[in-house]
Amino acid sequence: MNRFKFSLPLLLLSINSLSVTAQTFIPPAAPSFLNGIFAGARPEMTSCYSQRNINTVQFGMTDLYVGSWSTNDPGLTNSEVTYCFSVPGTPGTPIASLTTGRIQYTQPVADLEVGMVYDNNYGEDVLLVAYYEFGTGHQLDIYRINGPASSPFTKVSTIPLSSSSSYGRIRMDSHLGYGVVIVWEHPGNGIETIVCNNGNWSGTAQLAGTLDEMGPDVAFSHSTPVLNLHFVYKNRNTNDITESVLPWSQVLAIPFGNTINLTPQIEDVNTAPADISNLTIDCPDHYSNENWAYTYTDGARVYVRFVNYFAAETPTTEIINPDLVSYWKARTPTIHYGDGALTGQSGRVMVAWYSPYNGGDSHYLAQEFDENLNVLNPTTPNEYYRLPSSVAAWTYTRSGVAFSKMSDAIMVPLYLYTTYITEVLNNGTYQLHHAFHDFATTNAFRGQPIAQTPYEVCKQHRTKAIVRTINTPAYPNPFSHGFNNSFSLTESSQITLQVVDIKGSVLNEHTEHRPSGTHTIKMDNMDKLAAGTYFLNTFINGKKTGTQTIIKN
Repeated sequence: MNRFKFSLPLLLLSINSLSVTAQTFIPPAAPSFLNGIFAGARPEMTSCYSQRNINTVQFGMTDLYVGSWSTNDPGLTNSEVTYCFSVPGTPGTPIASLTTGRIQYTQPVADLEVGMVYDNNYGEDVLLVAYYEFGTGHQLDIYRINGPASSPFTKVSTIPLSSSSSYGRIRMDSHLGYGVVIVWEHPGNGIETIVCNNGNWSGTAQLAGTLDEMGPDVAFSHSTPVLNLHFVYKNRNTNDITESVLPWSQVLAIPFGNTINLTPQIEDVNTAPADISNLTIDCPDHYSNENWAYTYTDGARVYVRFVNYFAAETPTTEIINPDLVSYWKARTPTIHYGDGALTGQSGRVMVAWYSPYNGGDSHYLAQEFDENLNVLNPTTPNEYYRLPSSVAAWTYTRSGVAFSKMSDAIMVPLYLYTTYITEVLNNGTYQLHHAFHDFATTNAFRGQPIAQTPYEVCKQHRTKAIVRTINTPAYPNPFSHGFNNSFSLTESSQITLQVVDIKGSVLNEHTEHRPSGTHTIKMDNMDKLAAGTYFLNTFINGKKTGTQTIIKN
């Protein structure tokens, strides 16, 4: 590995360059937009999540990008979740949005984390928002996408995760539409975690031996039939960083409402500098090895600690910005592992961070590496890529950048989604940027999506994954002559639509075999059906997956 040669096709980028001292900074060319109102506030963090083919009542089939930023200040009350419903799979136009908007949090909160899951309780994808509420504890809000187009999200429940009177970092990751994991620091108790399977939540696991640990993060990995949770956290007394693992199923077995002490398998302990940023870990969602990587900074150097089991059994630490440390500082790094998922190669690592410079331009930078932390596609030494609209002749007082961790080929949109915070000069306000890299461009690190089948290690959840977007109301409804039902499949399947009356008698039935992709099935010849209320049953490969009410005029 040559740590002094950095050249990579990254995020939101063009081929022009601008030389500053010995470094080259590639300016951005990909779309970005602003969404979020933060006048007078002081944001401390951001998170984001993206998912393809979300079937909605309001907009039909969409890709959904959700982001957040929060103040992490008990005296401030204006944090937000942002959303963008976008035309699905439209290369080159990720901001051809159907609508954008915000969900405001007016109570003082910290670490707004966003994710999604297919919830069997509602028969649809739901939005998840995890956070710490000052004076209350750690919380999880669940939102359905069933409101009007102007305000599509409706909060349906809040799950208390802790009653901690003191702040502790909280983080979340999602897996293939059915799995969720949330981890948080509960001061006085240690590191705690909870998981979900299609809307069914577990009890709480306290990780044994973590009383003095702080600032956790978590990521899914699925290389064997066991779906694993990889944790990372730092000891407040020794500065040791621990990476450990627990099976998802072991946590899922804890009954909801109960708390059990579980002992994770410790895979790595690494001593870090005394004063470092928050830790961020990620793994390939599906791969043939349990590789992982996490990043942090000491304020100057950006560190990546990783293990590549194809090459070695021992984790290694690399400093990825050695040529910048004499001039630029570093803040708030983030990481994404799995950039090769759509081409069948998951061994790609992306790192981004804020790089302030007292003697010149400050900016957000990013790089892409292979699983050995070699820079991909090297062309010129010391190249870095700038994120859009992030360059300023002053240093932002506060910064934050996040990648969507989603890298499941079946679930991820054609764009890597990134959010980051910039400061408006002289007025004390901030902007939340939403940027995309088009995975389908010729100079991208990920190509066009190829034919995919559900991963065998997720086979027990196959039906749920296939039909996660099919439970969308038929349209028009009420109907006169017939109606349509749109859905998205992740593999070739047999679809049956069945109209029944209130007694359960089958009045009309239609079966088709459809390949993977987005489809619409039309049920017509309904003229002779008497006016009234009926039920539409949906079956996938013979298994009933949903029922909805339909009305005949």
